[in-house]
Amino acid sequence: MDDFIKLEQGVEKIQDAVLKGVEDNVTGATVDTRTEGQCLLLDVIVSSARVKAHVVTVDERETGLRGLLNYGHSIGHAIEAILAPEVLHGECVAIGMIQEAELSYSLGHLGSASIERISRCLSSYGLPISLEDERLLCRSNGKPCPVNNLMDNMRIDKKNSGSTKKIVLLSAIGKTWEQKASAVNDDAIEAVLKAHQPKISSLKRAKIDSATVQDDHNKSFRSFVSLSFQDYSMVTSETLQTIAKDTSAVEFRVDLLRDPNNAVPSTEFVKEQLTILRNKIGLTPIVYTVRTQSQAGTFPDERQDKMFELLQLGIESGCEFVDVDMTASVKDIEALVAAKGSSTIIASFHDPVGQHSWSSGMMPFYQKASQYGDVVKLIGTAKCMQDNIELEAFREQVKGSRKPLIAVNMGDKGKLSRVLNPFLTPTTHILLPFAAAPGQMTDQQIEQWRKELCL
Repeated sequence: MDDFIKLEQGVEKIQDAVLKGVEDNVTGATVDTRTEGQCLLLDVIVSSARVKAHVVTVDERETGLRGLLNYGHSIGHAIEAILAPEVLHGECVAIGMIQEAELSYSLGHLGSASIERISRCLSSYGLPISLEDERLLCRSNGKPCPVNNLMDNMRIDKKNSGSTKKIVLLSAIGKTWEQKASAVNDDAIEAVLKAHQPKISSLKRAKIDSATVQDDHNKSFRSFVSLSFQDYSMVTSETLQTIAKDTSAVEFRVDLLRDPNNAVPSTEFVKEQLTILRNKIGLTPIVYTVRTQSQAGTFPDERQDKMFELLQLGIESGCEFVDVDMTASVKDIEALVAAKGSSTIIASFHDPVGQHSWSSGMMPFYQKASQYGDVVKLIGTAKCMQDNIELEAFREQVKGSRKPLIAVNMGDKGKLSRVLNPFLTPTTHILLPFAAAPGQMTDQQIEQWRKELCL
């Protein structure tokens, strides 16, 4: 019976031996007093030590073979750099083992049955095999492991050759594809890392599946605060947590950031700002937005290429919602939506000058947004109370659609529409430097209006 089969079949006996230890300093101390489980545990430990001793002796100068001892460590160390000390080294390596096995499978070197066996074995010993493991999410406060951060961490692996990442690839359980860590291109690694990103944590980031996102009246997603900070390194965690406390999500407005070195925020600056925000707000879902000037934002309309580069960053960083402008090119929209990963796409259209009426002009934008988005967001501008009445008639007209609708009017005369909108209403907060859109109300103001109107 090989060592892996011993681990598979001896779970209960090995766990019993580990948990009980040496009883009364006698049982297990000598060969004749050892239990079956203690013998099995010792056998596995000795076998592991023997393999390591052989490899280190043969490859004393680490020319290749010794790197095989690092199976699971390339990705495991990258995860550990983010989640430690709340998540243990062995737990990170266990997840790394699965993801590196998946990488081996994606490259055509390993069968899926082997991955299933490794997963079952690790799970049977109580080890996590996924970043979605609720124990890890609880201990790390739901801290994400964005793909770009993992890739950055993997660049410093000692097995690498220059900029080329080297990873131990399996051809079978107990066998490697090469007698050394193999060179793997970044695209293959990123594909596996993206596939293993948590969809949305089972804690405060309630899973947005087809059932919950259909329900416009789901109280888990009543509103999101549109943040208007220019530099999150200057905002305290206490301030951001206070803002996030009574809302369903926060909006990260990329176009409102002020990069000290560039007129248009660089990808590196945005990545840094997003990481700061995520670290300070913990589990609160993020609505990632790059709002252009023609859509009531500040991002240059002529920089569509940069806008989609930054939107892709939002997806790669695991943002729960990504807002996509429906006035952009269809080709770019389709490419982004196809690569959305775990993000929920908010397909949006803003009419800051009130050019399109709710009675006729908004329907084409609704139809386009329904085609590409998981959520439809239409923002008009109220010039009189009739505009709010027409909006509610529009909302009633499309009520049977499976796509949730965010529909409000900007401006002071549009405040009633914000009160009547039941799903993900954009709001502001008294601790923000300014409201991100005209007519925005705080969550408290909206709730007060709803109370007075008996809604």
